[in-house]
Amino acid sequence: LLVDNDILTKSDIISYLDFFINQRKYQHKFEKAIEKWEDDREYIAEYKAGTYAEYGVKGIYRKY
Repeated sequence: LLVDNDILTKSDIISYLDFFINQRKYQHKFEKAIEKWEDDREYIAEYKAGTYAEYGVKGIYRKY
């Protein structure tokens, strides 16, 4: 939706994801987050504006 609503470009989103990945790549506790950011990066790189799948989220929580 960020791309479709002209809030961020695909390039902007990829840059943010690259920043997060590179900033945390040596911190083991971020291993799962990095995998998800890499999946998001791949998705947005292939994204065509106006076509997207909707996903449901049951909840967001933080593990300690």
